[in-house]
Amino acid sequence: MSEARRTLVTGVSSGTGEAISSRLPREGWQATGISRRRPVPAPGSTWLRAGLAEPGALVRIPDGISAPDAVGHAVGLQRSAPLGELSADDGELMWRVRVQPATILVDALADRLPDGARVGRPGRGICRRDGARRCPAPRMTAGLRPRSPHAPAPA
Repeated sequence: MSEARRTLVTGVSSGTGEAISSRLPREGWQATGISRRRPVPAPGSTWLRAGLAEPGALVRIPDGISAPDAVGHAVGLQRSAPLGELSADDGELMWRVRVQPATILVDALADRLPDGARVGRPGRGICRRDGARRCPAPRMTAGLRPRSPHAPAPA
């Protein structure tokens, strides 16, 4: 029997992150979830408490986990308003929660990610590091380009 694939999923206390982290263990994955609030326990999953808007906490997470075969950034935070009423503070908060955590986590894991590792955001499709498209869970998506001296970019 082969070793279970490992995944790191953000936003696991509700919504898409919760669905991904509870589904993947049923499909043979070991899931490590990150969120501020404790999720409903799921067999085959472990949980790490971290606020995604706190870069200092995020940069230490990779030190305590095995290198994942996939990273799913499934946090959901949306602030919107009519034009003329947009809030710069809300825009900065969305960046800190929706973009910066994935950047910090994947960058901290970059040297440990195996060839073929996947990085995803719900709704975007998933790419392996070698460029082939595959999806371990529906709607968990985005990607890495083949290894290069340049930062990975969505495909």
